[in-house]
Amino acid sequence: MEILDGKFRGANETSLPEYSAPSLDSLWTIDPTLALLDSVDVLKKYESRVGEGNDGAFIPDFYDFTLVHPKDKPNPIWTLLNAQDLTEPLLIMDAVTGEVIAEP
Repeated sequence: MEILDGKFRGANETSLPEYSAPSLDSLWTIDPTLALLDSVDVLKKYESRVGEGNDGAFIPDFYDFTLVHPKDKPNPIWTLLNAQDLTEPLLIMDAVTGEVIAEP
């Protein structure tokens, strides 16, 4: 393994997409006084939407959650990922309102 131009290079190189690893300077600190939805609520929302007959949607064996507050969003957001394939989010949801922002 080597480091070139500030990036790891080598046989085991994995590059995380921007949505799963945003830069710290693009985020606000999450306000601890906000009433945020729990990760369980995100999972329930995703599973209910899959149950509504979304073609091509599936329920993976393992999930990964991220909670961040991007500076370009009014509220923190939850991102639900398939932990075995971090290349596409399963669901992105406003952590305060529960509004679905994006899904595949």
